[in-house]
Amino acid sequence: MTIEFLRSLQLADSGFPTGSFGYSWGLENAVYKGFLTKNNFSLWFESEMLDRWAFFDRIILSEAWRKNIHNFSLWEKKIDRFFWSKKQKKDSIGAGRVYLESLTRFGSKKSSDLLKMLNENKIFGHLSALQGITYKRMGLSRNESMLVGAHVNSQSLISAAVRLNVVSSMNGQIYYSEIIPKLADLCSRKCCEDDIGGFFPSGEIALLSFKPNSLFIN
Repeated sequence: MTIEFLRSLQLADSGFPTGSFGYSWGLENAVYKGFLTKNNFSLWFESEMLDRWAFFDRIILSEAWRKNIHNFSLWEKKIDRFFWSKKQKKDSIGAGRVYLESLTRFGSKKSSDLLKMLNENKIFGHLSALQGITYKRMGLSRNESMLVGAHVNSQSLISAAVRLNVVSSMNGQIYYSEIIPKLADLCSRKCCEDDIGGFFPSGEIALLSFKPNSLFIN
């Protein structure tokens, strides 16, 4: 358990190059368009995590945890259709590639076959799907995998918001602390592919917008 616990801390650490921290996941465009301000960041953050991530990425991550290398490719083709916009799909796959490449640089044999499949266009490489299958390979339980995924996504959003000057680091962590019990409860619930949903309209619109001279990849 000690090794798995330390591994989960490493994977959840904001210093670990997951691929998600280079993206603002719509926050930068939301600030640019005036949708997101210092006054409403806590509500935006809560909606992004509890309304969108919890019912979209969490379920994809959870279902990917169940897969093995033999059925992952076919399953990922099915869930790719849920990434309805080209930009959303492009960003998810781009972050997934960085995540896999980072794991492989660590000398991880738990990701090299997936990276090979990605390079050969045999898988799409969506970040949440790759997190699920690789977290399991690293010894994390399904519940632990979802919790790590929740923490990584939360810290990615807070990091982006701090860089965009819409929240301080301290306030970002306070807002995160407030939703931790709800995230933990959601991650403890049973779910399946049929439960995939999650829609946060303002966030989706912001994700599709374009901002010139961007600080982030998206």
